[in-house]
Amino acid sequence: MIAIIDYGVGNLFSLMSSLDYVGIENKLTDDENIIKNSEAIILPGVGAFRDAIDKLEKINEGILKHTIIEEAKKGKLILGICLGMQMFFDKSYEYGEYNGLGLIKGSICPIEKDLKKIIRENKIDIVVPVPASREKVLERGFNQVEFILDEIGIEYKKAVREKDTLPMHRLLEKNLRKINIKSVFRCRFLTENKNILIVDDIITTGTTVEEMIKALENSGKPKNIFVFSISAASSFYKKYL
Repeated sequence: MIAIIDYGVGNLFSLMSSLDYVGIENKLTDDENIIKNSEAIILPGVGAFRDAIDKLEKINEGILKHTIIEEAKKGKLILGICLGMQMFFDKSYEYGEYNGLGLIKGSICPIEKDLKKIIRENKIDIVVPVPASREKVLERGFNQVEFILDEIGIEYKKAVREKDTLPMHRLLEKNLRKINIKSVFRCRFLTENKNILIVDDIITTGTTVEEMIKALENSGKPKNIFVFSISAASSFYKKYL
């Protein structure tokens, strides 16, 4: 049985209906004994970090929060959904500074300030979001990286994705990833002697970024190319930093 944490935050009906649909037993609860006897825990969440963590701390005088932390530390499987995942971290700086559950080292920080600082300090001339696949755009209705840049008021130039590719998460071997993404991108703007910032939402092996760099270099000789990603695999950092 999976324990879904009940603290008044999250789209609980949709979550429970989804688990019911695939035949997974679940129970919406704030009872520590039920949580301790469960096979796994799901912590849903929606809204502001401050309000959610406050509600979690107040239920049963903090016993619910303590139980989640202790069960996770024992090795029980725990899934955070949306805001629930954010609360796994040490801190959040959304509308102030608030402590999280401390299950994952790190902080949840607004990207606007850091991204604009990078652009300013590195004298970036051109910001280029990685083009999403046609499949993703059709599914979501937008390129998520372009959406973020629009929201925080950063101008950018669009590269072109010239052919359809398989979703990278389906390809576990790096060579297959390279073949899949090879020569996919084209830049229809001049990059000669420019400081360029590539922006992506997630980087795993770095294969997509490498192809973006090739496309930028085919459109001129950039002075410098920088990369900003909302999240990245540790293997990428080991290779490039």
